[in-house]
Amino acid sequence: MFRTVTEAMNIVHISKEDQDNVFAMISAVLWLGDVSFTIIDNENHVEIVVDEASKTVSELLGCSIEDLNLALSKRHMKVNNENIVQKLTLSQATDTRDALAKSVYASLFEWLVEQINKSLSVGKRRTGRSISILDIYGFESFEKNSFEQFCINYANERLQQHFNRHLFKLEQEEYVEDGIDWAKVEFEDNQDCLNLFEKKPLGLLSLLDEESTFPNATDLTFANKLKQHLNTNSCFRGERGKAFALNRRILSVPYRSSAADSQKLSVAMKFKGQLFQLMQRLESTTPHFIRCIKPNNLQLPAIYEQGLVLQQLKCCGVLEVVRISRSGYPTRMTHQKFARRYGFLLLDDVASQDPLSVSVAILHQFNILPEMYQVGYTKLFFRTGQIGKLEDTRNRTLHGIRGNLVRRCDGNVDLINVFREFESKQEAEGDQILIKASVLAELQRRILKAEATVREKDEENEMLHQRLQQYENRWAEYEQKMKSMEEMWQKQMRSLQAGLSVAKKSLALDETPRMSDSSVDQSWESNGNHVGNGSQLVPRTIGREMNAGHSVINRLEEEFNQRSQVFADDVNFLVEVKSGQADASLNPDMELRRLKQNFDSWKKDFGGRIRETKVILNRLGSSNESSPNSVKRKWWTRRNTSKFS
Repeated sequence: MFRTVTEAMNIVHISKEDQDNVFAMISAVLWLGDVSFTIIDNENHVEIVVDEASKTVSELLGCSIEDLNLALSKRHMKVNNENIVQKLTLSQATDTRDALAKSVYASLFEWLVEQINKSLSVGKRRTGRSISILDIYGFESFEKNSFEQFCINYANERLQQHFNRHLFKLEQEEYVEDGIDWAKVEFEDNQDCLNLFEKKPLGLLSLLDEESTFPNATDLTFANKLKQHLNTNSCFRGERGKAFALNRRILSVPYRSSAADSQKLSVAMKFKGQLFQLMQRLESTTPHFIRCIKPNNLQLPAIYEQGLVLQQLKCCGVLEVVRISRSGYPTRMTHQKFARRYGFLLLDDVASQDPLSVSVAILHQFNILPEMYQVGYTKLFFRTGQIGKLEDTRNRTLHGIRGNLVRRCDGNVDLINVFREFESKQEAEGDQILIKASVLAELQRRILKAEATVREKDEENEMLHQRLQQYENRWAEYEQKMKSMEEMWQKQMRSLQAGLSVAKKSLALDETPRMSDSSVDQSWESNGNHVGNGSQLVPRTIGREMNAGHSVINRLEEEFNQRSQVFADDVNFLVEVKSGQADASLNPDMELRRLKQNFDSWKKDFGGRIRETKVILNRLGSSNESSPNSVKRKWWTRRNTSKFS
């Protein structure tokens, strides 16, 4: 990895001496973290400890130990043209040491960027053009979000607005300006959130800048000031203590102030200035966007967190982009360019007509449906895939013309002789038309090239034929596998259906005895032969239990029918995908295995529930054999021999 870094530095023309200085500064930053302090008085003032760390830092930075101690343990201020030196406490000196490390690293980073830009600017000076790549972090939201996340998310809000402007505002404005029929797609505008950051004098950055000028300012006073001035803003929410949260549409990011933030004010204002310079450059370019979505926060493969992905898609406006792409016209071409590119395909001579008339004639000749395009004042707007059809026709036509010329020029020697004979005849007749040898040589060269191309195409066709044969063989194996699996499923479905039928018949057999028992009990009650309520509870309780049993069986049967249909539909769909009848971005073999696993899992669970239902019904029948009507209940003891695998 180190060798890769040095090779990259060599490519952008960073000298060996400068490379050594770069590594010396990086080493100094690392060693600064090991510099420690010792307390020298009762007021907690400190000096640096003279050890390996401090000696190495001073050597790498090119200063003395005394100068390093002066920089880290004392603060220099100028008041009324008078220089004042103030001793620092342990916490202040620690912050100063860390600030120096960050400052050195930031300066080194900026120097490296400058050197790279100088090296890459050679081509730009020659052509006046350049291609730039902006690679940024996405929105960050952790349990504890500090100043770093604050700046990163602020930059992302700015870039998100740039994204919105180009993919929503400008896209739809172009439709309106060119006069096509278009229903506007609404999108979330983050201008309110940006105002929360940038508005003066009550924006987050302005309030942070103001609070840092007070000598007794703390994290808590800053948080309270934000709550006092920004509580009415819908994008701001005050939290307990010294924390606050910024609401981005669906994302709420809580921030917690820290003591080090007050030391970063100049960083914040510089960050804002650099961000505005970046946005000015972006506005002067033609942007292309690549959205990267994190599948999980663990940085591990093969883990997909649906909630996290959906949150990113919503925050980044990707869902709205999809809506515009599906309902919009991503391909557009001026009337002039469209007529020049496809006009030769027309059957009628339209050379004298204007570009708009030629364009309309092309659309009509190739039967492009009216809902697939719109004609604007200056451009033609097409839905996805429409230009591809015209391009295919254009390419086939041009290839046909090339093939015709090749066939006509087959037999190069004879063709040259014909041209020479023609030349001699013309000379004899006094004609001034001359065919130069260079023209014949060029014609011969083109014919040879065409013949080589034909041979290459023949070889490619042979390879494609072999691949097609392999595909057909695999498809036959796949069809056989699908057929055997479908037969197995049908067999298992019939087994499950048999279990349901047995359970339903058992319940149906009980209807008549139960009704007769109820009528007998009612007649006994009317005749006064029964004493107490115990005998009446038997048929009523059994009736309720039988109703419950009916309900369970009905639900099982309904679930069986639904699942059977779902599995059958899924199998048919996979067959269509495999055969090319349906278009879907999935692997049919993998989906088939997954479908089989799901079916086996459901089958096992469903069979178990049927067995449990039978056991409950049998227990119910056994528990009622002690009643006066036990003779009529003996059907409960019947056992069904159907088994489920």
